[in-house]
Amino acid sequence: MSNIISINELSYSYQKGKQVLNNLSLQVPRGAIYGFLGANGAGKTTTIRSILGLIKPSKGNIQLFNQAIKISNPEILKNVGSLIESPAIYSHLTGYQNLKLVCKYLNIPYAKITEVLHLVNLRTQKDKKTKAYSTGMKQRLGLAMALLNDPELLILDEPTSGLDPTGIIEIRNIIKNLQNEGKTIFLSSHLLNEIELIATSVGIIKDGKMVFQGSIQELELLKKKNLQVNLKVDHPQKVIDLLKTQFIANLNDTDTIKVDVQDENDIPIIIETLVRNKINIYEVRLEKNNLENLFIDITNSDQ
Repeated sequence: MSNIISINELSYSYQKGKQVLNNLSLQVPRGAIYGFLGANGAGKTTTIRSILGLIKPSKGNIQLFNQAIKISNPEILKNVGSLIESPAIYSHLTGYQNLKLVCKYLNIPYAKITEVLHLVNLRTQKDKKTKAYSTGMKQRLGLAMALLNDPELLILDEPTSGLDPTGIIEIRNIIKNLQNEGKTIFLSSHLLNEIELIATSVGIIKDGKMVFQGSIQELELLKKKNLQVNLKVDHPQKVIDLLKTQFIANLNDTDTIKVDVQDENDIPIIIETLVRNKINIYEVRLEKNNLENLFIDITNSDQ
């Protein structure tokens, strides 16, 4: 599968001595929903602004559709739609009138408006003034604006920020439908579990560096490693002594023993050890990683 975005060793500083991006490399496969994760200040928005040609990196290169991005050559961006932060909407105009302005600016036929309103589920609200729109409706209108030129690549920076659960689900479903129609979506977000639900590929950035990149399946494999087993047993101190040669085991304040394991295959070993030593076992509970815990583990590592 070819990459629709390729970034190689990108670096950028807003001021001398303050590195925002540090030799960042990433690849976005064509047709993917690429979840770009990182804490505030990690460099997500700077990366997006670099991809869109809004700022010039001090080092590295960016390719879109196998062509190098240059501020002096914006033609390549005609096949890109973007929604960065909150959409620019005129509140005294209707949704339809806002879209007409974008069409006029981009020299796009007005007939395209009906199509994008259908894609973002705003047909019935198109004649309502946008000052009466909810936050979710405004985000969907911003998506409609980004889709007017029928882009192959859609770049979205925190599109669900500030939305209630219903609004988040609406945006999620729209993004999935757009992928089904053949579009590639580059999605920046801090909502970790939301990325887990929607993304096919993931990149995690920390302090301007990529600390994880891979498919959602590879991320799932990581979740199955470095797990924790909670045990309720009699003679807990004896159990800790029995396990300490193979595992890290600690007693918490609820008299539950927490045992760190590499993967699920370690659980039968623990149980067999306890049974062999005549320990009564009252509960064995596997505490699986969720994406949030995994994100913390990855970004706290020394990579």
